[in-house]
Amino acid sequence: NSRERVMTALGHAGPDRVPLDFGSGKSCRFTVGAYKKITGYLGLPEKPLRLSSKVSQLVVPDDELSERLKTDVRTPHNCMIDAPGEDWETDTDYFYRDCWGVEYRMAKKGGLYYDMVKFPYADRLDEPYIWPEMSRPNPKALDEARAYHAAGYPVFCGEAYTNGFLQTRPRIYG
Repeated sequence: NSRERVMTALGHAGPDRVPLDFGSGKSCRFTVGAYKKITGYLGLPEKPLRLSSKVSQLVVPDDELSERLKTDVRTPHNCMIDAPGEDWETDTDYFYRDCWGVEYRMAKKGGLYYDMVKFPYADRLDEPYIWPEMSRPNPKALDEARAYHAAGYPVFCGEAYTNGFLQTRPRIYG
């Protein structure tokens, strides 16, 4: 099964084929545009997209696409419950403010992802930072992970591990 294939490859032995992973880790995910193109090409029905990263517009693939692509690794669909953010739009752009207070903009026409446009403490370097409510694990994801494991898949839930302090500080202070 898939889990045995991945474990065999990680053990530096020869699995029956190279294990495939499209979508379990953030670096393996499709952007919204690419996801829509590949599902359209494969003739899969349109479904609501589950984003793992609103800012990067990365989609967690659904099981139907994972099966069609014969991927070996699975990710519970909602590993994390996102911290509160705020969305708004203008005639030309979508905007988003994350739990850190960082504001992002994505053009409605041709926008592929959100760009940072405002840093909450850029002009207040001497003020103490007030920590936001953070994302937290979704208890329902554990049940889904167990089901994937029982079906013979290795399971990965990477949303819990996002930016560290070296990446977050520039987002806050610019």
